[in-house]
Amino acid sequence: MSHCMRSMTMLLPFCLVVALAGAAFGNPVPNPGFEEGGDGKVAAWTLDAQPVTTAGVKSRSNGTARWDSESPHARTRCLTLESPGGENDHALVVSPEIGVVGGYAYEVSFYYQAAGLMPENGDRSRYAACILDVFQHGRTAGRLQRLGNTRILTYTNSEGWARLSRRFTPPPGTQTVQIRFALANKYPNSPVKIRIDDVVLIPLDADLPNPSLETGQGETPQGWSPVGGAMTAWAAGVARSGKRSLAVSDAPAGTFSGWATVVPVRPDRVYSLGGWIKGGDLAAHGPVGGGALALEFLDRDAQPLGSPVVSPAVGAKTDWTRVVTAVVRTPAGAASARLTAGLQFCTGTAWFDDMEFRPLAAAYGNHGVEQANSASPFRGGAQGRLSDEEYDTILAGLHDGIKAVDRVAPVLVGNIATDWEAKTVRRLYEKPAEGRFDGAILNAYLGILMTCRNNLKEFDAHGDRQKTVWQEETAEQRSPDVGEARRCGEGDGAKNMVRVWLSCVAGCGGRMKSFTQWGFAGSGDIFMVTENLQPRPQFVAHAVMADALADARFAGDRSQEGVSIFQWRRGDGPLLVAWANAGERNVTLQVAPGDVMVMDLMGNRAAMKSNDGRVSLKLTTSPVYLFHAGGE
Repeated sequence: MSHCMRSMTMLLPFCLVVALAGAAFGNPVPNPGFEEGGDGKVAAWTLDAQPVTTAGVKSRSNGTARWDSESPHARTRCLTLESPGGENDHALVVSPEIGVVGGYAYEVSFYYQAAGLMPENGDRSRYAACILDVFQHGRTAGRLQRLGNTRILTYTNSEGWARLSRRFTPPPGTQTVQIRFALANKYPNSPVKIRIDDVVLIPLDADLPNPSLETGQGETPQGWSPVGGAMTAWAAGVARSGKRSLAVSDAPAGTFSGWATVVPVRPDRVYSLGGWIKGGDLAAHGPVGGGALALEFLDRDAQPLGSPVVSPAVGAKTDWTRVVTAVVRTPAGAASARLTAGLQFCTGTAWFDDMEFRPLAAAYGNHGVEQANSASPFRGGAQGRLSDEEYDTILAGLHDGIKAVDRVAPVLVGNIATDWEAKTVRRLYEKPAEGRFDGAILNAYLGILMTCRNNLKEFDAHGDRQKTVWQEETAEQRSPDVGEARRCGEGDGAKNMVRVWLSCVAGCGGRMKSFTQWGFAGSGDIFMVTENLQPRPQFVAHAVMADALADARFAGDRSQEGVSIFQWRRGDGPLLVAWANAGERNVTLQVAPGDVMVMDLMGNRAAMKSNDGRVSLKLTTSPVYLFHAGGE
């Protein structure tokens, strides 16, 4: 029986934080909520190179920008753009340059209210629009050069605050972006007023470039560059897998030296850097005892924030060994991280291969324990019971308090116990909560997939396609190992657990952010182990599943009639998980060329050779994992 336990929480384990003090907001946009300023002038944002003021600043083209305290979105201030209506009225307000990492995906978003916007007329000569531009810049000979632009444009008026967002990837070489808000009004005698608030620019979770180190050009691996004073080489013939690795030799004292890459980071994530290291004839002369990995956070100007987080070192004449840094949360002000494989004050050579960079979600909760449900006993009893309105008012206050110190941290409502029809979420879109939450912690013992999908549909019905679900207290495999209360055979509990968890994650289109189980051991709980702490099959199946999917991302549903087949992308290649929905099924799958590793529920592995890119399997109701299996 082969297994390796990495985590007892499946798919993006998260930290539940209920304290507000000390929360760090890492949105790189300066003064994103327009709260900062003095002497009647807002900080950071300008119109025609002039600070925007509380009295208002008029543009050269008949528009006005004002630092406003009337009806802001979340706190006390917002930006207001106005036009009385002319042939070509404009008000353009811009941010300073904001540091980004080119080649990686970002999302920009803002909230707005608008009155007077109108679409283009028949000959497109008239329109009134609210526009956001994200100009993407590189530097050539010290001068800014525009490399690209991303635009959000709307003609839609909104009496209440509405959110607009767009994802984009700055081209490689982009170092900074500038955000520009524009009111454009070409309708004479038709006034327009736009309020803008809470501007957020945030990277999507970044994939590590070239983690296997097999691709590159000339003597340089793609995505990696030398840093510091050590000797570096893209080594051929020395590798843990494939044919290539990174080699680092003879590092001086001082800066950690070797091969490095820079990736954007998010403020609502925790990170770790891992990989495999082989030690040659090393002689360490400093505190780092050989080859190691370093994770160093950088601010928006690419300057280090604090000291690097360094992994355990691999010493002299040591075969390939996997190391991982500690898991660390993104510090305040961080925009990117430098990931380095190398040495510090050490002679000799170390080789590095199969790198891993893992973002994990760090979520804020709202103290909810089944209290979102109208019928929850945790709201108190009899005359002391909280009403829906009282609870929803508390929820809204908690949301606003957390967002006041950390605008991008997810604030979740929950947990919501067995609400198959999403009635609770529907209620929370009404006053006083008015949808002030970023997702829902669900607690459905039965009908889990139906419950998750119905809650997502309710989000979508209100235009909130970015909201997510977090399933907890799953009890599908719950059963004692002995006695009359036993309802699952030893294999059944493990099989049920894996099938339910993977079906739900796949069936929610990437919007299920975590999956936890109810309890661990003892009477009335999940019984992952026996009373004398011996692992049961579901314990092993959970460990195998967590290990197989720890760095994987869901890539698609390839299910056929009577067969469930889900595709994932791991750091080392594609993965399929498959089972028959009932009985046995013979299937032929198109896979990537070469050998395919097949692993059963308990972690036992066997190699299979593909025949012209195909493998034939007899599937049962017990899931199997197929590693390095691609195809369509």
